[in-house]
Amino acid sequence: MYEVENLNQALILMSKAIVKEGEWRETRGVKCLEIPHPVLICITNPTDRYVTIEERKWNKILPWMESLWIGLGRNDMELPLRYVKSLGDYSDDGMFMRAGYGPRIRGYNNSYLDYAFNGKYDFGIDQLRYVIMSLQKDINTRQASITIHDPIKDDFGKDGKLIHASIGYTKAEFQELMADIEAALK
Repeated sequence: MYEVENLNQALILMSKAIVKEGEWRETRGVKCLEIPHPVLICITNPTDRYVTIEERKWNKILPWMESLWIGLGRNDMELPLRYVKSLGDYSDDGMFMRAGYGPRIRGYNNSYLDYAFNGKYDFGIDQLRYVIMSLQKDINTRQASITIHDPIKDDFGKDGKLIHASIGYTKAEFQELMADIEAALK
């Protein structure tokens, strides 16, 4: 496990780790370095979430806009495109971001239909509300968790410009794993 105080330290530490431990692979037709094992990063001061490293050229509006967008349960492109025009490149239809975390957190619905949401989250399960209520009831609970991965939407034949990155395997790696399991069972 890597332990750092803030995002600046995480960016520096993980950049060094990728250069030192990374293995080359191809993803989406581009060669990249990737750490070949799961990585756990503990950020001890999560409220210090502003990247100030000049070379990163981080859009200073992005963390605030994204937090608001997620908190509202949205994945429509109206708000983010006001501040980060290039995010439109990751929308399949120009209106919604399929991998947007907002509806996954505020309206998880276990449906084959893609999330396309820009209003009141009166559908599905509000995981954030559940976590808040659980922690209010018992600050030491181990049941207050949020999942972003939605297998029914993410793993079964749906390709798009952006698939969220919070899963343990890429689709190709998962298919390869399943083929290995099937071969072993024969």
